[in-house]
Amino acid sequence: MSNCEYMEILDQLQNLDLKPSEAKTFLAILEIGPASISNIAKRAKIKRPTTYYLIEELIKKGLVLKVPAGKRVFYKAINPKQILNFLEKKKQNFEKILPNLEALFLAKPSQPKVRFFEGKEGLRNIYEEMLKTSKKVYSIFSFDDFLTVFTEKENEQFFEIIKNAGGILYDLIKLTPLAKKSVKEEIYRKGVTKIKFLPADFKVSIDQLVSGNKVAMISFKSLAGVIIEDQDIADSQKELIKYLWKTIK
Repeated sequence: MSNCEYMEILDQLQNLDLKPSEAKTFLAILEIGPASISNIAKRAKIKRPTTYYLIEELIKKGLVLKVPAGKRVFYKAINPKQILNFLEKKKQNFEKILPNLEALFLAKPSQPKVRFFEGKEGLRNIYEEMLKTSKKVYSIFSFDDFLTVFTEKENEQFFEIIKNAGGILYDLIKLTPLAKKSVKEEIYRKGVTKIKFLPADFKVSIDQLVSGNKVAMISFKSLAGVIIEDQDIADSQKELIKYLWKTIK
């Protein structure tokens, strides 16, 4: 057997849940057994006290057998074909606990789902997804920043989406002359939105929307956005926006 083949076999034996030293000991016994502790230790190039301990571990795993020889005890490896039975037993033992493991896996809290979007089309997809709902949508919004990317016509199209879905938008808008003028002229908002203007010193750097179990955040400067799907996160963000809504006259 070449050294390369020997190392490959050792690697494969470790896949049987054997430590490297156990694999070396098992292979030594397989090559020369039945054999004494001394001969096995010499063949595996492992110290005798350590070899004795390793053999005991291999016996517990069912891979090595004691062979009485008069007053002495030799050790031999099981037939390699029996290793398949060994693996099958491990599989059966694992299958016994599999239902419990699956129950633990399913019981753990689900992780938030995060999706990233880029470019104008990516931001459009965010708005369309968040507004296509029959539920309440809560928003913090900068109209001036919005118009750096989208047109008034496109804004009207977004409102058509929520109108057709039967939803309603609670919109906290950054206070600017352009925003006040535009809101008065946006007839398409009627019936689908409730509006309040944020205090003049309230800084808005991103557009935020909360709908159902989703939170969306949009940066017009970087043309990037994210949707986070998680009920706890959505509920917390919604309560913050609702609190702001109540405090603004």
